[in-house]
Formats: sequence, C-alpha cells, structure tokens
Amino acid sequence: MRDLDTMLTSFCKNALHEARNILTLANRDLVFSVKAYIDMQRGAWAPLNEDYLNWKDRNGLDTRILIATGGYRNSIIMTPVRDRLGRFTSFSKMTASQIPDLRMGVTPGLGRSKKDDDGSPDSDAPTYRQIGQWLEFGTSNMPARPHFGPAVFLFKTRHIPRINDQLSRLILKGSNKKYRTTPQPRTKIKTSRPAKPSRPRKAGRPYRNPNASD
Repeated sequence: MRDLDTMLTSFCKNALHEARNILTLANRDLVFSVKAYIDMQRGAWAPLNEDYLNWKDRNGLDTRILIATGGYRNSIIMTPVRDRLGRFTSFSKMTASQIPDLRMGVTPGLGRSKKDDDGSPDSDAPTYRQIGQWLEFGTSNMPARPHFGPAVFLFKTRHIPRINDQLSRLILKGSNKKYRTTPQPRTKIKTSRPAKPSRPRKAGRPYRNPNASD
C-alpha cells in the first residue's frame, strides 16, 4: 500500500502542476479575448451620447465605446478563484484527498480610474471593477453594454473543447505511465542445491596390440 500511496501522490502533484499550466495559458487567452471584444467593437451596443462623444473628441480621447483613455481596458487581468469554502485555490498545498477547483477568472483591476495631482490614485474615484459592473449591466443613466458575458461565451464555445481534450490526454498519460515500485523482500530463502553424486568411472579396456597373433 505504501507504493500505491506514493504513486498516487506523485501522479496528483504532476497532474495538478500540468493542469495549472494548461489553465493559466487558457486564462491568458480569455483575457485577450475580452480585450479583443472591446477593441474590435463586436457588441451590439447602444451608441454613445452625442454630447459625450463630442467631449471625447475635443479632449483627444478614443471615440470608441468602452475606450476613452484605455485605462479600463488595460486593467482587465486574470484573477484567482476562491474554492467552495471561500479560500483561494492552492495547488502547491493540495493533497490527493482534496478536490481542486480549476475554474478560471478574469475581471477588471481594483485600481482607481482617476489620479490626484501628485500621481497617486484618487480615493474618491470609482475603481475599474465598479466601472466594469456599470458598463456590463448598465445604470439608471446609462444603457448596458455587456462585453464580459459575450466574450466569455465565445471563448467557451471555441476553446473549451480544446482545453478539455488537453486535460483528458493529461489523465490518460498519467494512467498509462508505468511507475517503478520498490522490490519486495523475499519470503523464502532459497538454499543452494546439493551437489550431484559423482558417477563411478568405468574400467578402461586393456590395450591390445593389433599386430599380436594372440
């Protein structure tokens, strides 16, 4: 049983490490997909208010929807996901008896949308995460312009089958791997075989001279 525990522990550690690498790359692709959804203006959004559009134009800001200074768009990052008990998933301290939560997360950052004169974040300004909620779901004064939900849906449709295939091949690779086991001690000590008894030699025939007449 000790060999089995060692084998399962080694497999779980290696599998979780490789799964984390796969999902980290997938999470980066998810962040890129959300940003690309904004950059390419893929959403069927309501147009900007005429006064606000003119104000952006006068101040040299980007006139595209959801992009003015680019601060909100650039704040979108990967985020750790909490497990079912409210804890952040830790792959390094996880044991084989625990069920890992391998969900992916992407969200705007907690930075402030404005800065003071000295360059420090303005404590009275809303965070990018608050702005993201307002833009995604709308407010009483602003229509909703969803971009996270549609971008995540497109990502799942196109990339989740590939990710599932990578994880499936990871599990199959671990199940087909041959692990070295420690040799078991011998329960019976084999004794040396007794020597075979020597056979008595046959008496040699006497020499006869072929030229002799008798």
